[in-house]
Amino acid sequence: MLVIMVVIALAATVNAAGSRAIGVYFDEEARNNNASFIGGYDVVHTAYVCVTNSEMRVAGAAFKLELDPQILLLTATYPAGLAIGDVTAGVEVGMTDPVVAVMGDAAVVCTMQLTTLDQLMVGAELRVVNHPNYANPIVSDADGVLWDCTGITSYLTIPVENEMKSWGEVKALFQ
Repeated sequence: MLVIMVVIALAATVNAAGSRAIGVYFDEEARNNNASFIGGYDVVHTAYVCVTNSEMRVAGAAFKLELDPQILLLTATYPAGLAIGDVTAGVEVGMTDPVVAVMGDAAVVCTMQLTTLDQLMVGAELRVVNHPNYANPIVSDADGVLWDCTGITSYLTIPVENEMKSWGEVKALFQ
């Protein structure tokens, strides 16, 4: 009996330590959610909405993306299956082929193309929040069980470009 109680306590601790999350990442492995890129009118950035810490076969997700007004969403594409809604108003994604996301692997549920045009920004937010029909962001496993997730806030910075000049070169600008 004591062994069973210890196993149950250990399992509860493991589940509490690794909470499922959905967030925007700038790589498919879901390692980088804070990026700094060069901007410009013709520059397009790729970002991924990923389910992390799921330890399951991910078959779908429901979430909404809130973008900083300086970021323009060009396209949002989803894995093969069904997508109901729009990523910025709330989308429910059901995937034909579940993605095995265990031991630190991530499941990509949306690939986005973004632009900032020629705007400079520091820490512009890309926030995953709950779909309007749910209290939290949701992930579905391959058996159709829905699990609450934590929405992750990611940050995008487009810095001021600079170049190296000697003091003599700077003085020559004002002569």
